[in-house]
Amino acid sequence: MLTLLDSKRFQAAAAVFAVGVLLYLPTLQPGIGWFNAPELVCAALTQDVPHAPGYPLFTRLAGLAIDACPWGDPAWRVNLLSAFLGAGAAAVWAAWLTGWGMRRRIAISIGVWLLAVPVFWEQSTSAEVYSLECLLFACFMLVAQSLRTGEIGMGSGLLLGLNFALGAGHRPTFALLS
Repeated sequence: MLTLLDSKRFQAAAAVFAVGVLLYLPTLQPGIGWFNAPELVCAALTQDVPHAPGYPLFTRLAGLAIDACPWGDPAWRVNLLSAFLGAGAAAVWAAWLTGWGMRRRIAISIGVWLLAVPVFWEQSTSAEVYSLECLLFACFMLVAQSLRTGEIGMGSGLLLGLNFALGAGHRPTFALLS
């Protein structure tokens, strides 16, 4: 029987998340990064809309991160949010792999490998939207995995719909990915 929060999945996810936080915190960009990071930090500070598609979920989460974190400048706080989102994405992927019957240590190894991929690492230590997108897609796959076994109940159905709505609202192409 597949459940979303069984102990094997939770242990795999917790291990990968802890490794991710330990890897990413010392390597966070100390301030404004490059590419879209300046625009996204400014949008989070002013609760404005960056370039299309606007990334409303990331902008609002970044605004909450700026308000909730008592130390560091605003750019560092948004970089910290990206680090937690990236570590969370790799953790959920490890939980998803464990749900398919993969050995826990192999799923953890794959999750840690994802954390160490240079492009993923770079996007997870800067104010960019991609770590959030990876997390949303991993969560969608984790909940959708229940569909395969026919275990979808009201709670899982609600989670699936909520995750789909958040993903499609964040970036409309999420509908195509899922």
